[in-house]
Amino acid sequence: MEAAREDSPTVADEEAPEDAERDEDPRPFDPGLTTGYLRRGSRDHDLPVEIGAAPFDPGPGTGYDERRARRDAKRRQREEGQRLQRQAQLELEHEERERVEASLSAWKLRVPQLRSSWDDLGHSFNRSVADLASLRLRGGDGLGNLPAAGMPWFMTVFGRDTIITCLQTLMFGPELARSALQVLADLQAGGDDPEIDAEPGKIVHEIRRGKAAQNWFDAYYGSLDATPLYLILLSEVWRWTDDAALVRHFKDPALKALAWIDVYGDRDGDGFVEYQKRSERGLDNQSWKDSWDSQRFANGKLAEPPIAPVEAQGYVYDAKRRMAELAREVWGGL
Repeated sequence: MEAAREDSPTVADEEAPEDAERDEDPRPFDPGLTTGYLRRGSRDHDLPVEIGAAPFDPGPGTGYDERRARRDAKRRQREEGQRLQRQAQLELEHEERERVEASLSAWKLRVPQLRSSWDDLGHSFNRSVADLASLRLRGGDGLGNLPAAGMPWFMTVFGRDTIITCLQTLMFGPELARSALQVLADLQAGGDDPEIDAEPGKIVHEIRRGKAAQNWFDAYYGSLDATPLYLILLSEVWRWTDDAALVRHFKDPALKALAWIDVYGDRDGDGFVEYQKRSERGLDNQSWKDSWDSQRFANGKLAEPPIAPVEAQGYVYDAKRRMAELAREVWGGL
């Protein structure tokens, strides 16, 4: 190891020899400090240094007290801001919990009540009512009080899912169905846009907001069955409620949906509705099971578009019969 240069300072932990000459330290002795010596070349120039953790006090007039006071004030201000933020968050959570509980209580008062000596049946019914309530979308973005497609990834409007949920829960009342009819009518395609698989009169497949819209679509119409299902829901609400005013209100979107079935749904005029995506990012399969490999022949071979799924033909047949009924009973003709 090379020897240290003469002018290189080093710290010695041992005490300096008693016979070494040192400058007297004017500061009072502090037993909480350890005294060492900084050597500079020769013992005649050893300087005492204090080694320890005692607080540093530069003395008055240095500005240190003022800086420390400002720093402490900022720290206290930051801590107080964090405390107020946590308190506000807790209050918001409490208010939201109260709102949800009040909404659920009001919802339970509007739906049929079940009393049974079989506890499991009563528990399942009440759990189902609560779960259905949790799927309701709040107002905002024009989406009203209607059921979402599912939690947690599909808390948004899906035309097919929303309609089927409304059909299956009409016994709980028409509130969700009425909201769905209005929202889906507001979102009904008004023009031809291949980028989102939209044609005039078509009912929306799904709505997205935020980052999901950036990565997918804010509105996408790649669904073959949502449009006839919309007509079925309108008819079913009328059958349950006998609300002729509601049916008259939705006559225009219903007629547009009927026109879509004949003009755009049946692409080749053979009497069957079929789908084939036009958007490069659209869904390959646009029926209820819309995964890319859902449509297969009995031998496992994938079907090539255009594809006419059998259930969609049944929806169209049912929808047209129901619209004929509404035309006779409510509209007085088409």
